Amino acid sequence: MASYALMSYLHFSPNHARKIAMWLIRQRNSFGGFASTQDTLVALDALSQFAASAYSRDSNELMVKVKFKNTAKPSSVDFYVSDVENNTRFLLKSTPIPTLPSTLHISATGKGCALVQANVRYNTPARPYANGEKIHFTLQISVKPYQYGLDECHYRTLAIKVRTRRGHSVSKGMGLVTLQMFTSWSPTSRSLFKLESSYSTIGIKGVEYVKKEGLLHIYFEKFSRKSKWFLVDVAQDKEDAVYYAKKAYIRAVEYYDTGVTTAKSYRIKTTRRCKEKNKEKDELATDDIMQQMSSSNETSPNACPACITTWKIPPNFRSTVCSAAAVYTALAGRKKARSIKLNQNLRPIKTETRLKHFVFPRMPPGCECSLFSKDGRPKQVMIVTDSTAHGKYLTIDQYSTIMRNSRKARAEARAAQETCPF
Repeated sequence: MASYALMSYLHFSPNHARKIAMWLIRQRNSFGGFASTQDTLVALDALSQFAASAYSRDSNELMVKVKFKNTAKPSSVDFYVSDVENNTRFLLKSTPIPTLPSTLHISATGKGCALVQANVRYNTPARPYANGEKIHFTLQISVKPYQYGLDECHYRTLAIKVRTRRGHSVSKGMGLVTLQMFTSWSPTSRSLFKLESSYSTIGIKGVEYVKKEGLLHIYFEKFSRKSKWFLVDVAQDKEDAVYYAKKAYIRAVEYYDTGVTTAKSYRIKTTRRCKEKNKEKDELATDDIMQQMSSSNETSPNACPACITTWKIPPNFRSTVCSAAAVYTALAGRKKARSIKLNQNLRPIKTETRLKHFVFPRMPPGCECSLFSKDGRPKQVMIVTDSTAHGKYLTIDQYSTIMRNSRKARAEARAAQETCPF
């Protein structure tokens, strides 16, 4: 309606059209579109007419400065809008916002016109329904063992059913089911092919998988009170496997009326048999490392990492932190596992990286550190190393330091960040 109003004002009273156009621009999403396909078509038509009426043939020389405040290091970015140099008048330019929350100060000098838009995108769980809110669809999703039975640990089959809820009118337009992939899982190519070819009987018009966002879109001719039931086979990336991820969601929506929607969450759990299987693999990998370490006792003590069992901070600790690639806080000496749990990396300059990663320490043959032994309770340790964890292993060599993790040690590591050369 606002788009039609804008086109009317452009025809009868162009001087009053700017405010409507500015309001309309603020309704756009981060990709430049609007709530639905019909809204997008009409709005872009109106904004195109407004752009044509506001266009000036005079030369433009405009500099837009964006300052980022409330950050560790205030910074700014300059954008040049010019049809004289490099003709950047109609060129889209963008820059990431360093940190959030942040305050943006925008100023412009020169002559010309520019549109500035700030976008923040984030993931949210499936929205719970408020009391009295209508649920338009009956949506069900269940996680089944892999239908072909080849690998139950890294493959699953998702059984999905959707239909119009009783008491609600049957949809007259296209429907959309959006399935968010569970972390480290993705649909198999065989399953996508089967959806596109074999499921025409239930009215699937198209299938689209956006790998970057982990979203599977399934388009239907329409939803009805008759259930539409289909299967999606998913596979887990073994290298990036995450066993305690947050829930993912599935959503059914009217394509031309996004207010008619229903959402549900789901989770893919690791079975007990798979956990035991992964544990056996980890123990075998640890045994191989132990055998390599015990196969040679001729290693020089100077080739082993520094192992500081006292609570004292070494005198050269700050320089050690500056030359390190990672400063991990970890939990070692756990009774039920031979690996160590990395909790945090204090080394990144901008933000401290929080982890929940289990690794096996790779030390030179013949080297040991009592902080890694399983005597008594698990120990909070700090590992300063020139290498980062890759997969299930962390290399700890003569250039590494293993010490007790204390509040004073963490404060000293953070203070070292400010004194480290860039």
